[in-house]
Amino acid sequence: MSQSKLEEIIVLFKKRHIELNPPTTMETVRKVEAQYHITLPQEYVLFITTVGNGGTLPDSSGLKHLSRYIYPIEQCNFGKTTLSFPYEKAWDWGHDDTYNREADSEGKIAATQYGHFAFIAPDDGEGYTWNLIVNGPCSGEVWEFTDWKMCRGKSVGFLDWVLDCVERGFSKERYIDPDDNSTNEMDARIEQLQKKLKRKKLKPRSLISEEQIQDIERRYGVKLPQEYSLFLSKVGNGFAPADNSSEKFMNPLTEQDLTRISQPFPLENMWSFVINECQHPKSETIYTAPDNMWHKVQCGYLILSTEKKRNLPIEQAYLLIVNGAKAGEIWCLSYYTAKGQGQYGWLGKMSFLDWLEGYLNGFSL
Repeated sequence: MSQSKLEEIIVLFKKRHIELNPPTTMETVRKVEAQYHITLPQEYVLFITTVGNGGTLPDSSGLKHLSRYIYPIEQCNFGKTTLSFPYEKAWDWGHDDTYNREADSEGKIAATQYGHFAFIAPDDGEGYTWNLIVNGPCSGEVWEFTDWKMCRGKSVGFLDWVLDCVERGFSKERYIDPDDNSTNEMDARIEQLQKKLKRKKLKPRSLISEEQIQDIERRYGVKLPQEYSLFLSKVGNGFAPADNSSEKFMNPLTEQDLTRISQPFPLENMWSFVINECQHPKSETIYTAPDNMWHKVQCGYLILSTEKKRNLPIEQAYLLIVNGAKAGEIWCLSYYTAKGQGQYGWLGKMSFLDWLEGYLNGFSL
């Protein structure tokens, strides 16, 4: 099994022109093992002696800032690998009220540092690393560590981690944090939304697979918000009325002009315009000529839905920002047809699921 995964990695790296450092030797590996009295996992040894001894791995999304640097074996810290890592479950000791973190009289927190080593450089701003367990019941597995908790995937080995990083993506099914209530809460919200769509006779379109989502992200250089991606893969690629009883709908991702999302959305504050004469308010600091601005404000977002206000000459579009400083936020584009005036406005700290729940409940701006 390990050999077939290794061959898959070699073919993939050649296809995508991924070059790491030259492989190390078995002599170097044996010296490390002898020095620390450990046996390094077979998959890790195969990788560093066949593919490359460290270097930069591109992310499956294709975004450069998400690439990961694997340490060469000479730069890894094996200092605490001699001791056994005793755990088999995730643990968030930073928020565990049942344990005295300060005293740590049982040595449980200290033991979280035993039996593994970080094989990649910490992510900037995120404060977490991927570590390989080399001593203990979960030897050979890749875990995620921060200063306050550790997360176990579903028995993910080193070669699977490499494939997930470069090609398949870190799917929630494989890398779910067993103690992460936010994931359970999100699944519950998705389930409630499915029921609400059914009650309101709104029919979801066909699902989009995680592979399709990752392909779109890679092609256009964006990372879609997690809640939106989850909706696409669990509920549907948008939805439409099953009959004439509702005017609610959500545009399919695959039917939008995706070329626009490769450029960032430029706004950070409300912005007003007049057709053929774009203007920005005095409070905004945009150092771009107004004639270029009109083109730029049409980039970096997906149009979730549009609606017309009854008895008013107003049209509105709900936008999900996917590229730029405001990525992940919901904005509204309002256009006053009678006056030829419009406005881009932020809807506050509202996530995709927040917006969808409010939209289905008939909120009014």
